[in-house]
Amino acid sequence: MARMLALGPNRAIGAWVLMGLLAYACLPWYFLQEGSLLTALPGVWGSERTASGLWQALAHERPWLGFGLAGLLLSAGAGLWPAGRLQGQMLVFASGLGLLGLLGSGFTIGVTGWMFPSLEALWGPLPRGQFGMGWGGAVVL
Repeated sequence: MARMLALGPNRAIGAWVLMGLLAYACLPWYFLQEGSLLTALPGVWGSERTASGLWQALAHERPWLGFGLAGLLLSAGAGLWPAGRLQGQMLVFASGLGLLGLLGSGFTIGVTGWMFPSLEALWGPLPRGQFGMGWGGAVVL
């Protein structure tokens, strides 16, 4: 990341990726039902209610949040390439993967699981649902 931030034309890519990774790892992913951001910050690596996107995916059985991390990591990799057409295509692919994956799961997975019975019939029930996106989800998107 330091190398990317030092490179002239890729500095903006590095800054955006760094901001996304920090939000993914350090901000509550889901909308807080009660309390404020300041009261939720101590629980971003623990409590299911206030956990970050990274912790939600790893410890709280929400693997669909990995789309955001995949998009950020692919964008970071593209930021190491020389500026040009191939880098631009990779950035479009990476950001599209993250955006469509997170928005798709956001609209198809509700508080109690799948929003559509056909998805539950196809892939089975989910162990957990999800609330609306909070600070972490908003900054990453």
